[in-house]
Amino acid sequence: MTAGYDKFFLVGWVVVAAIALIAIVLAAVSLSRPPSNINIGGMSSDTDNPAPLTAMAPYTGGDAAALMMAAQQKTWLFAIGHDLVPFEYENDQGYTSGFNKDLVDAVCKEANVKCRTVYMSYTLCWNSEPGRHPVPGPALMANWVDACTGWYVAPERLNSVQFTASFMKAVGANFIIKKGNPRAFNPNDLANQKIGFLDGWVNDEKCLKRQSGIRNSELPVTSVMHYKDLIDLYKAIDNSEVTAGFHVADAVLDHSKYEWIGDSYSCMTHGLAMMTKKGSQMATWWDPALRSIQQNGAYKKLCRNAPAAHAPNEVDLVLDCLD
Repeated sequence: MTAGYDKFFLVGWVVVAAIALIAIVLAAVSLSRPPSNINIGGMSSDTDNPAPLTAMAPYTGGDAAALMMAAQQKTWLFAIGHDLVPFEYENDQGYTSGFNKDLVDAVCKEANVKCRTVYMSYTLCWNSEPGRHPVPGPALMANWVDACTGWYVAPERLNSVQFTASFMKAVGANFIIKKGNPRAFNPNDLANQKIGFLDGWVNDEKCLKRQSGIRNSELPVTSVMHYKDLIDLYKAIDNSEVTAGFHVADAVLDHSKYEWIGDSYSCMTHGLAMMTKKGSQMATWWDPALRSIQQNGAYKKLCRNAPAAHAPNEVDLVLDCLD
């Protein structure tokens, strides 16, 4: 009985020792491995089950050749959603068309990179509400797409996102009123005036606030009205919901009903560009390819032909093409 017990006791100790040795080996292996650093939506996480990414995580190593190789191994997604001829619109067949899509096709072909456009509301790229700081939308921040097409570069945007090289010149912004100025709007003093803006656009109430030449340019929230497109803004001017609209000076205007008034104001630092999430490496291949089609004449041809190709009914429409 005693010998049997001793034998059992000895076997038990051997088993315990073996388990302890295995645990020590596993712990050593675990400590020798570098921690996993998974990029989820631009944030670092130590999980082994990352959410799938639809947009490319920032590439952080290697030279230009390695960056180019990484760019060519994926499909780049571009959000298109401004319903504004000749830049972006839905054609008679129901497909997205316009200069911005033509440009994406040309630049991506030049760079030998696979690209696709994705139609979505432009407020998913950038959004603003009266009285609040404008913010980037989930299209970029949640990595739904790699870039949003055709966005002006402005101080408020540079706080949150980054841009490629611009493909259009910067333009000013002006007030729009009813023809003849029936409400005697004074563009140099905005006291007690309701002003209309397009939601998410660079020429917003924050731009007006920066204009030192305009008295009472810091509008109260009750004097700021946002609209989804120019059609709604024109309706608001027509029915006197607002005294004036504030928009980029190259907007298509029906001069039989409306007119520009006052000086031209600067709301942007650069013209239209591709807007990307901070940390994106898209500019490493986009900018050289854009310069290349500028040099070989393809950009100039696309830009100069865009009004006739995409807005044949608009008279005297000229884009602010780069030289």
